[in-house]
Amino acid sequence: MSRFREGEFDRGQLPYALRKFSPHRAVRRLGDLSPLELFESGKRLVMLDVDNTVLPWGRNEIPEETARWVREARAAGLEVCLISNTRHPKRLERIAGELQVKYFYGKFKPNPALYFRALEEFRVEAAAAVMVGDQIFTDVWGANRAGIDSIWLEPLTPRDFVGTKISRIGERILKLFLYRTIAEPMQESAPPPESTPKDRTQFHRLPIVRQFLKFSMVGGTSFLIDAGLHYLFMFKVPVGNAPMGTALGRALLDWNPSLFAFAAKPSDAAFPVLKFFTAGLAILNSFFWNRRWTFRIKGRDRALKQFHRFIWVTVSGMGLNLLISTLLNNVIAGHPNRSWAVATLVATAVVAFWNFSGQKFWAFRQEDPD
Repeated sequence: MSRFREGEFDRGQLPYALRKFSPHRAVRRLGDLSPLELFESGKRLVMLDVDNTVLPWGRNEIPEETARWVREARAAGLEVCLISNTRHPKRLERIAGELQVKYFYGKFKPNPALYFRALEEFRVEAAAAVMVGDQIFTDVWGANRAGIDSIWLEPLTPRDFVGTKISRIGERILKLFLYRTIAEPMQESAPPPESTPKDRTQFHRLPIVRQFLKFSMVGGTSFLIDAGLHYLFMFKVPVGNAPMGTALGRALLDWNPSLFAFAAKPSDAAFPVLKFFTAGLAILNSFFWNRRWTFRIKGRDRALKQFHRFIWVTVSGMGLNLLISTLLNNVIAGHPNRSWAVATLVATAVVAFWNFSGQKFWAFRQEDPD
């Protein structure tokens, strides 16, 4: 996996869909930031994440480096506050009290509500604020949604909340894209290299990006096969005087009423049976086109082994999707529709990278001949 790298990011080089996850800058520790430079750049408010940014996850002792940085930030003319997704407000209150800063919690990041509350409290415009945190899918994404610059830190410790450990999988994959846009600090003695057309590799022409785009297209066609056929079979294809979903459901209920006791109506009984069939066709479609087109595997050698691995990646991805979406849907506060939307979006993004990585680097990995 990619190691943490410092520098500034050029969002313009990222695909549009990924720009919302891009920080403006990355540094290893809070102590590596200069409060004076932040103030001179026009910043007046620094929002800090808590766990693995201000102090290690689950710990109560504030490192002296953090306390010293907060004191230096105030001396430089900056306001400082804490923005947290905590479910332990008493702990947050104690930490904020020790640092002598205000704190905000309630709506969970990446919901921008906490950021807006802090801006309003300190009467600061978004352009004069900066968010500092260790998580892309909460701290950085939330700041971007609020129009605030973000600085991404390396976590203080590998220990994390279980939900965060899941999102770290997506972060590791996202690094593959982010680090291609980073402008690392150069040595002063080294003159900048001259730019030539060959140096300016277009992002969408990078092999891994082209493969991911193909992978996404195949996924889209598989979704259409699954959802489209399932809809047609359920509601449009006639069997006698009723749609197939209703006719099949009646037959299933007559055949084994106890097995389909969950069904409130005949079509409910047919739903999983038809879904199993259409999802199977979609999986076969994905295997065929990803093998032949996305990853360009030729011949039938190891096809069965690759199929077994493909199924394993796909099934584990389904389980990961269920785990992430269920967890986030229960953790994210706010309107149920919003919780569902954020949970679904994050789970879909993480699992898309999971499936792509699993298929590229394992299922369809080019192996040396024996």
